[in-house]
Amino acid sequence: QRLNQFSEQVLSFARSFNDKLTVIYHAVSALCDASSLDEAIEKGVWVLSMLGEDLFQPSSRSETLALIEKTRCLVQGYPEDLLLNYNLMTDSSKIMAMKFLSRLEISLVMGRRGVIPIVTSKMVELSLVHGLTPMSAIGFAYFGSMLASIGHVNEGYRYVKLAKDLVHRFSSKEVAGEVIAIATQTIGYVEPMQTTLEFHMQGHKTALEAGDIRSASLNFNLYCNYLFWCGGNMVNVKTKCEEACLFMKQHKMLAFLLNLRPFLSTIVKLIDKEETPSRFGFDGPAEDVLISSNPSAALIFHFNKMYISFMYRDYDGMASAAEEYFGYKLDVWTLLNIACVQTYISGLVSFWIFRQTSDCKWFERGNRS
Repeated sequence: QRLNQFSEQVLSFARSFNDKLTVIYHAVSALCDASSLDEAIEKGVWVLSMLGEDLFQPSSRSETLALIEKTRCLVQGYPEDLLLNYNLMTDSSKIMAMKFLSRLEISLVMGRRGVIPIVTSKMVELSLVHGLTPMSAIGFAYFGSMLASIGHVNEGYRYVKLAKDLVHRFSSKEVAGEVIAIATQTIGYVEPMQTTLEFHMQGHKTALEAGDIRSASLNFNLYCNYLFWCGGNMVNVKTKCEEACLFMKQHKMLAFLLNLRPFLSTIVKLIDKEETPSRFGFDGPAEDVLISSNPSAALIFHFNKMYISFMYRDYDGMASAAEEYFGYKLDVWTLLNIACVQTYISGLVSFWIFRQTSDCKWFERGNRS
């Protein structure tokens, strides 16, 4: 609220639109942190339009795939050595556009994932046409993740490594945490998953040193998930999840806390079915409202309900959660290893429900998984 008051004061006395951009940028960031994702995205898209960077809105998945392929063909004309040493961006309006685009990326990961290819393609295009900025590393990290998500894993792996190299070129800790978080998701498809634990803790530490609490939260969240799926000691996983939730609560990273709390609840119930996990300041109605407005958080919430019911062989609870889970048709463009786990478990659940009901839709869902 205080940030809004200060922002309004600055905006009311600003002499030009350019004078307002830095304040608007921080306002958009604050909206992301508070899980007001739709408002953050709407404001970010408006600013980009004012900067002359309208975002093309595909009407179908086939159009989105065509956009990705167009960007892929564009980048293929540039060898990696040339990209790493490419000329720098000098146009101030394009530099600011890249900052807003990069801020939208992490917001979209936590909410409207379907827009990620549009924003990512725009970042790559601006980098190739107008030169590189530190934000270009974020664009190439998401671009590599997108390519891997549609089957071009080795090609995507090359671009996420390029993204990490660009971070070193610019010595930019401002973007390092987010680049590590997104790049590691693709790296985990090529290198042993256990290596991702070290990368995510490195990303968490690097982001903290730069004051980037968002990326520190994202890396901490992903570290906790990988620690479990890599077979870590359950008590240790619970301890780390509680540390992460407390960190996010203290820093008011509400969007990330919404995504991690259901996972912590699952871990607690796997250790002791009767134990009640800490709510970290949430009451039931408040959490329900926030989850209902955030598709990514809702998907994770219902996945964890489905998974814990599956593990305890609670068929009715599992089937009910599965119906809710499959009601959220979110494209997977990033966070690939987490999506892989969700796909595998949802496939097992679907085949179980099919055996009980003979409903062909569950067989098809299991087969797709």
